[in-house]
Amino acid sequence: PTATPLPPPPPEETVVTFLKAWEQGDYPGMYAFLSLRSQARFSPEAFMKHQRNLVETATAHSLETQLLSVLQNGLTAQAAYRITLQTNLGGEFVRETSLRLHFEEGRWQVGWADEMFLPELAGGSTLVLDYQIPARAPIYDRHGLALAEQRSAVAIGVVPGEVTQEAKLLEALADLLDLQPEKLKQRYAGQPPNWYIPVGEVSQEVWEQQAARFTDLSGWRVRPIELRFYPFGGVAPQLIGYTAPIFAEELADYRVRGYRGDEKVGRAGLEQWGEPYLAGSPGGKLSIVTPSGQISATLAEKP
Repeated sequence: PTATPLPPPPPEETVVTFLKAWEQGDYPGMYAFLSLRSQARFSPEAFMKHQRNLVETATAHSLETQLLSVLQNGLTAQAAYRITLQTNLGGEFVRETSLRLHFEEGRWQVGWADEMFLPELAGGSTLVLDYQIPARAPIYDRHGLALAEQRSAVAIGVVPGEVTQEAKLLEALADLLDLQPEKLKQRYAGQPPNWYIPVGEVSQEVWEQQAARFTDLSGWRVRPIELRFYPFGGVAPQLIGYTAPIFAEELADYRVRGYRGDEKVGRAGLEQWGEPYLAGSPGGKLSIVTPSGQISATLAEKP
């Protein structure tokens, strides 16, 4: 006699557990429920990075879900749910969307798709945040004398895959930044070829003096920035404090708060105490971009 296979268990428990792990930021827990096809697309590390990128780009500081319904059809099922994102840029986003499940290898498995985060991401569209970062506020004494202020500068970076004359580019950058060529190369060596890798900063005046050297070279980028300057050699540094780059372990928290991630933040003294006032309120525009590079929708905009 042929054994009759047992029907699959109801998929509700899998859906609830998966959504709860998502709310708690338990990405390894989510990954354990992914389908074999989804796990072939993402390694555990890549899936965690992808999820964090979605949350950080949306500037979401909390994610909540509410299961609405589950419809099972044999070995497949679809669960409808409501997702609520609390974001720093656009306030509250509420969407109703769904996820698909397949019963394989004795368990229900979830097929990941980005439209599970926001329905607007269907069809391969991506979430893009165009930052608007205010200049850091100056610090004055009671007579209006600047003790810390911003000055115009440029940030310089390299896109490794676009470099064609590496030796000449490194020579020009070394002279500009007063660094050894081998030290500069270490900053972008081994990085993805299409990434922008920051390598240094110089004042606007210095850049204007040497910009002509880069005219015939490729693979470099510059963008205007503001640098912190302490007049008179730094008055009362133990009181004024200083700024420094955001540490890697702090990056996710700062991005959720609206920072781009390459800013310098207060690390001591008044610079640290007054960070919420001195940094101002970051803004930006959160858009949906199609695979062809067209903006299909603007989800939020904050000056």
